Amino acid sequence: MGCAAIKLPKSKRNPACNVQKEDNNQENLNNRIQIKSFSTSNDYISVKFLGRGAFSEVMMCKHIPSQEYRALKILKKSSLVDAQYYSDGILKEAVYLEQISNQNVLKLCDYFEDDLNLYIATEFCEAGSLFHHIKKKLTIDEEKAAEIMFQIMLAVDNFHKQHIIHRDIKPENIFITDSEGMKIKIGDFGNACHYQPNGKLTGIFGTPYYLAPEILKGDYNEKVDIWSCGITLYVLLTGKAPYLARDPKTIKQAILTNPFQVDSQTLPTKSGLLRDFLQKLLEIDPEKRISAEEALYHPWLAQEKAKIETLVNCLSTSSKIDICSSPLTCNTTQAHVLDSKCATNKEKAQEKCQEVDKKVMNMLNKAGMREKYTRKGVLKKIAEGNFSKSLLENDYSIKMN
Repeated sequence: MGCAAIKLPKSKRNPACNVQKEDNNQENLNNRIQIKSFSTSNDYISVKFLGRGAFSEVMMCKHIPSQEYRALKILKKSSLVDAQYYSDGILKEAVYLEQISNQNVLKLCDYFEDDLNLYIATEFCEAGSLFHHIKKKLTIDEEKAAEIMFQIMLAVDNFHKQHIIHRDIKPENIFITDSEGMKIKIGDFGNACHYQPNGKLTGIFGTPYYLAPEILKGDYNEKVDIWSCGITLYVLLTGKAPYLARDPKTIKQAILTNPFQVDSQTLPTKSGLLRDFLQKLLEIDPEKRISAEEALYHPWLAQEKAKIETLVNCLSTSSKIDICSSPLTCNTTQAHVLDSKCATNKEKAQEKCQEVDKKVMNMLNKAGMREKYTRKGVLKKIAEGNFSKSLLENDYSIKMN
C-alpha cells in the first residue's frame, strides 16, 4: 500500500486538547495528505518490539496486504497534546514525513487510527539505528563519518528548505538501510515543527546531550539542527558523550555555561579539515553557524560530493541520460543505482569513469558554488579569516594535489 492518511475526527482526540487554528501555509500542508486510508491494526502482524519513546512505542510489523516489513509507531491518543496536531486533527509528524519525501528520510507508508491509538507506518531499516552501530563498533573512521554526514546534510538541507525543523537529530533517530555501504535515513519527526523564514521559535524539544545553547535560552531557528548534527558527528567519531554529566538538569546547565567545543584535546588525531568542519557546526552564535547547504560545500565533505558528481557525470556521458549533475539534487540511493549502471556499461564508458575518478578533486573547479572551495577560493577564505590556516593548509594541500 502506498502512502496514505486519514483525517482524525476531533471527537476521538484527547478531549483535553484545545487546538488553535494554524496559518494558511500549515493548513495547505494538511490538504496534501487528507487521503482516506483503508488500513487498520488488523492489517499488521507484530514481529518484534523495537523501542519506546515519550509518547509512543515502535514495533517491527508485517503488513499483510503488501507482505512488507514496516516499522509501526503506536501513539496513545491520551498522551498526546494539542501541539502535536494540526487544527483539523492530523498528526503533524505524519504531515512532515509525507511532505519531505526524501531518499535520506524514512518513507511514510501508512497512517491510521483506532479508538485508543494513532499509527504511523514507515519503511523498516533492518540494520537498525546509527546508535546501535556505534555501540557495536564503538567508533567510525573519518572517511565513513564523512559519507554518513554528507547524507545527513543532504536530508537536513532538504527539509530546512521546506521550512521544517527536526529538533531531535541524534544517532538513535538515524537509521541504516545498508550496513555495508552505511546508507542512512533520518526518522522520528515527533519533535519537528514548521517554521516561518526569519522567524523564531520557543520551547525546549530534543535530547539533552544534543541541545543547542540557544534552545535553552529562548528564541531559536533551524540552526539548532546543525548543532545537533555536530554533536552527532562527534559521538560517531569518538563513541563518547559530549558532557560528563548524566542527569538532564546538569547537562543543560553545562550547555548554558560551557557549551561543548572541538579542539585538539577533545578531538585528537583527527584532520584539520574535520576539526574546522565541526567547529563550524558547533559555532555558539547561531547567526555565524554554518547552514546545511553551506556544510555540503565544506572541503571536508568535498570528496563525498565529488563521488556523486563522478557517478552522475559518468552515466550522463556514457548513456546520454538527461539527469542533474548537482549533488544537492542527486540523492545517495540514486548514486548507488548510477554506480551499478556504470559498472555494467561498455568498456569505453568504464574507462571514462576511471578517468573522471582520477580527477575527482579537480571537479571542484567548475562553475557555481563549487568554486568557493577551489585552491584560490580557500586561500581567499583563509585570508579573510573565515578558516584557520593552520587547520586547513596541510589537509587541503594533500586532498587537492
